Amino acid sequence: MAESTDHTQAKSRLTTPQWILIAAGVVVVVAVVVVLIRAFLMGTEPPIRVRNGSMDILLYSGKWVEDGDGWSPSLGKSPNDFAVTVVSANGYTCKDGQSGTGKMITIYYRTFTGPDVQFTLQASQSANPKTKVRPKDKLTRVNDLLLRYGTPGDTSWISGVEVSGGGPKWRCDLGASNQLSVINICPASNPVCWKAP
Repeated sequence: MAESTDHTQAKSRLTTPQWILIAAGVVVVVAVVVVLIRAFLMGTEPPIRVRNGSMDILLYSGKWVEDGDGWSPSLGKSPNDFAVTVVSANGYTCKDGQSGTGKMITIYYRTFTGPDVQFTLQASQSANPKTKVRPKDKLTRVNDLLLRYGTPGDTSWISGVEVSGGGPKWRCDLGASNQLSVINICPASNPVCWKAP
């Protein structure tokens, strides 16, 4: 004698519109994953973070490698434009706003033993463009992810950052070390970037 179960009767079938929605959702998820992988791993270089306490230049991923007269990230290609955001501290605000975009970044480092030291980040002109951090000989490679100028805990500080090329010049001047939390530098097209210190 065959018994019917409530479980079998309660099973519902998906309708054609529901199948279409599921398929569309899968396509969107796959497309987003592909875009992120291409942009982050195979496309542009990883984000860079700059901090005080000496001057530390920290990569998000990969490693710093010697590249002629500069240091370059090992992953990706340099973007056409950088997006730079200053995360201030102690209520300080930059005169020109907290962010700017452009092709060349200049970071000014205040010392008490001589004039300010300038560091630049700019794409190399080659078939495989890479961001170059210069001058190479003033920076020490502490580990794969970290370049450093100065000594941790010294009384010098990052006194300003400027972005130029490709639009109006943008600059943020810092009068003291306690006005800066971090400077985030990203490829302008990279959807994965540090947003907070």
